[in-house]
Amino acid sequence: MNRHLPLTAGIVLLAQLHTHRLPAQAQLPPHEYEVHPELLNPDALEQPTGVLAGPAQAILDRRIQPSMLGVQEEGRADLRYLGKVNPVPSAVDSLKRILNEATEHLGWREGMPLPEPVDPKATSPSVGFSFDANTLTTVTPPDNGLAINDQDVLVSVNNGGLRMYRYDGTLLADHTWHGFTGFAQCFDPRVIYDAEADRFVITVLSGTHSSTSRLLLLLSSSIDPMAPWHMYDFPASQLTQHIGSGNWMDFPAVGLSDKDLFVSVNLFSNNNDIFQRSVIFQVPHGPAYAGGAFTYLIWSVPTSPFSGYHVTPAPNGWSGRFGTGQYFVESRHTGGGQLRVLRITDHSNGSPQLTQQLVNVTGYSLPADAHQPGSIKRLKVNSCAMQNVFHLDGHLHGVLTTASNASIAKVRYIRIRLSNMSTFSTTFHSSAENSLAYPCVMPYSNYAQGGPDRNVIVGMLSSNATTMYPSIRVVNCDDAGTWSNSVTVKAGQGHIAYTTNSTQRWGDYIGMCREHTASDEPRVWIAGAYGTSSHVYRTCIAQIGAMGPMTGLDDLPHEEPLTEAHVHPNPASERAVFEFIVEEARPTQVILLDPHGRMVRDVFAGLPRAGRNQIAFDVSDLPAGLYLICSLMDGAVQHSERIVVQ
Repeated sequence: MNRHLPLTAGIVLLAQLHTHRLPAQAQLPPHEYEVHPELLNPDALEQPTGVLAGPAQAILDRRIQPSMLGVQEEGRADLRYLGKVNPVPSAVDSLKRILNEATEHLGWREGMPLPEPVDPKATSPSVGFSFDANTLTTVTPPDNGLAINDQDVLVSVNNGGLRMYRYDGTLLADHTWHGFTGFAQCFDPRVIYDAEADRFVITVLSGTHSSTSRLLLLLSSSIDPMAPWHMYDFPASQLTQHIGSGNWMDFPAVGLSDKDLFVSVNLFSNNNDIFQRSVIFQVPHGPAYAGGAFTYLIWSVPTSPFSGYHVTPAPNGWSGRFGTGQYFVESRHTGGGQLRVLRITDHSNGSPQLTQQLVNVTGYSLPADAHQPGSIKRLKVNSCAMQNVFHLDGHLHGVLTTASNASIAKVRYIRIRLSNMSTFSTTFHSSAENSLAYPCVMPYSNYAQGGPDRNVIVGMLSSNATTMYPSIRVVNCDDAGTWSNSVTVKAGQGHIAYTTNSTQRWGDYIGMCREHTASDEPRVWIAGAYGTSSHVYRTCIAQIGAMGPMTGLDDLPHEEPLTEAHVHPNPASERAVFEFIVEEARPTQVILLDPHGRMVRDVFAGLPRAGRNQIAFDVSDLPAGLYLICSLMDGAVQHSERIVVQ
């Protein structure tokens, strides 16, 4: 049974009453994006680098049986320990103070108008299923990660814990990290789905001192995340000959090849939390998936010719699996004109080397922190670190945050052709006042199925001083570097004010994943954080659909909404029932609309009875997809609701 929303150019979530266009090559005003010239790097020779710190042994620590728990209360995680996690290098802090002072005049001031209240539902025409998830409120930043299997089950992770959902938001399981792993103070979770082996892989860290720091590797034993998981524990205290003594691990990132898992982490010293270097764990995933013992490698990444703070793996954009070994990309966290491309050349049981190449790119620079409406508190943009990369079709695709001429944070998409190490890049501005940060990139085309599109989709966080609370947005970029209009996934409802600090945490990253099942149209999922009216973060998970002309009706004004109105079952395959309560009988019309806003069924026209009403209607002859059921009284919309026909 196909549970997917077939997000074709016509079947897309409904947005505003007027028509939106999101073509693959939308022509935007010149100030909204810039395409940089391609830079050739013929002398970017691959050189051996780094140190193999030696093999180590790992055995299964425990097997975990997920269970359906009662939904945890919000505020279930502890804010205090997160202040130390992901410390920003002192060079970044020094530059930020200068940049923030230079952009202070652009911020919100007393007397400035605030945004009008916004509908908390995402209204973008390219957004499919959308729901709040992992609704913690005392963790900052949330650090969201997301993966989906071929049975439409999502695994959502953030600093508060782990949850499993059906594609439509139905909660399957809910765990704190302490309850799931047995370790407290877990942070910086990452999750990836291996579409070849049908396994979920999670990494999460615990402890911020060398005596307590550990990397936890969790692997599902099957495609079903509700089946038992295998957990492996890598304590820093037992790896001193590989990572040095007095160091703790921070900010992991995950890669995947045909035989190995790759986990890069940053090392910080106990003394003043100073960044030391990055290391890469190379783990054979065959025995790990089976819950067996294995020998793994640890690579020490040199800090020369520059220390980039994050060494980011580049798994394959379709299946997650690269071939032999793995590429990694590193940028200068304070800005510059180069990237470092590293590569582990072979399997862990072969003869691998760690190599590097320096490539020139269009210059990128550190932006100022972001403003937000209604508050002089700013949102920390962190650095220019490239935190997300994938490999596809002989290219590395990555994104980072850079600065506009006015030091406002913008998104840079960079593509590296591996055959000659030439680089192509383009910068998306959205508008002059919007700060765009913590970008994530996914392939957004059906090229692997023989289609013509070779686009990427970029997710990001966005905020400005007057009209946009901290929000989640997405934008498409085609092969030529032409951007679409950006669209809102989840609009912020208030500014962030967790602490008394003048600068609030905003990142450190968001999560995106692609559905790996073959389809005519690509489907990408995103998990990010938006600001609530309580001035804290909440996570939203949403499905991002196809591009093309669309009509939307999610923002129809509602007058005197019906009481307890809902449609069930949803999704529906044969018959559906629209149920509602009215206080008095008034002429009512109930209609079913397709994604273009055209009426496909006149469900009911007449006088309902006072009290509860149930109107059944047939959907068995309708094409599978998304529809909108609307009820009108006296020409005014009383209720509208999405219904999926499958």
